[in-house]
Amino acid sequence: MRKVRNNLIILLVLIGVLFCVSCTPSENLMDGYDDFINNPQDYGGQTPEKPGDSDQISFSKAEEIAGLNLIGQYEYEGGMDFFGNFAFVIEKNEVFLLKNDGIISKFIDSTSRDIVIFDLKCDKIIGKSNEKLGVIDLDGNIVVNFEYDYIDIDDDLILAKTNEKGFVYKNGNLVGEINKDGVIVNKDLIVSNGKYYNSNDLTVAKIGDNFVMSAPYNDIVRITDAENNYGFAKYSTGEILIEPRYQLCDVMKENVFSAYSYGADEFGNFKMEYPKLINAQNELVFDFSIINNEIAFEPTNITIYPASDGFVVFHINAPVNLYGYVEILTGEYELLYNIEVKDCFVRKGKIITEFPQRIYDIKSKQFITQSDEVVFCDGNYIVKSGENYKILSENLTVLVENCQEITYSNGIFRVKRNNKFAYYKVN
Repeated sequence: MRKVRNNLIILLVLIGVLFCVSCTPSENLMDGYDDFINNPQDYGGQTPEKPGDSDQISFSKAEEIAGLNLIGQYEYEGGMDFFGNFAFVIEKNEVFLLKNDGIISKFIDSTSRDIVIFDLKCDKIIGKSNEKLGVIDLDGNIVVNFEYDYIDIDDDLILAKTNEKGFVYKNGNLVGEINKDGVIVNKDLIVSNGKYYNSNDLTVAKIGDNFVMSAPYNDIVRITDAENNYGFAKYSTGEILIEPRYQLCDVMKENVFSAYSYGADEFGNFKMEYPKLINAQNELVFDFSIINNEIAFEPTNITIYPASDGFVVFHINAPVNLYGYVEILTGEYELLYNIEVKDCFVRKGKIITEFPQRIYDIKSKQFITQSDEVVFCDGNYIVKSGENYKILSENLTVLVENCQEITYSNGIFRVKRNNKFAYYKVN
């Protein structure tokens, strides 16, 4: 692979783009190399006596936090979120790569000054040169030439688009062309024009004579037959779990999915019936027509979200704006009057509400936090109250508090306290 020549360097760290889960936008969006050098104090840096001389740099030891594992040993004057296995950190205006195993190394510039960083993803750099996007690895090697208007990355899969068409790359090699409406589903699948394609060779993704119509979840995919009836199959083995028979259904999660069928009204016209929850054995779990007895609504006015933690959240948008949930095991439901659900899934019997964002306990039917913003992070929570951030465990134990900023990306928390950044994983 070719290398780009001198001088992108600290600009990598200085990109003004956030691509992580965060309660608030970054306070300091880094606009360019020159601004960083001329105003290091704006980015957490300090002007060294000998700019560029990193031999004398010594890092400060970061604080250990009970319930969290410190990544490496140190804290830093500046730092970005992890964009794969790496994060950029700054100390005395020197740029370093921090790996998720704690190893830190000086970042060596091997790129061109005319390349501006557009995004960082999956340990790769999406750069812009002459208004076109390309991809570079962390050693400065060009992976995808600067010829495109849009680029997305998932692991070793790269989808690059011009205004006319899309191009699929795998492990740096061109696989082929695809329609410009193509979207990455995961590292193995791309969807375009309503069809799913295998990313390795761009063949239509099929199981037997059925078409794959979702990303695998616990190795289960949604499938359709030639008449557009939906069912489910094992992705790895091709075993058909439910033969295609439903006119419309959602993905299966926790062995439950929502399904719609069409009937006929009194005049013989097609009419959508109320949706149902069906389990992997094709048995009825819950019929949403029951709710219609309490709140009159049309079947087209309800959205049912995939199962999570033993519950299914739903949203009725007319004639009232109303959220609720169904407990899968018991088939019992509750309507959440005057409560809006933030992201429509349940974790450990709790949901996050909107306006304001708080944690609501389903069992006690009570709010258990008073906060401005809440972000769920793979079993834990980032909670912001006023200007202070804290991390709560899945059991709502406080792991760390009184922080200036906390963000989360790729399984790692970036914590800012006392104007210093450190990185932690959950134990």
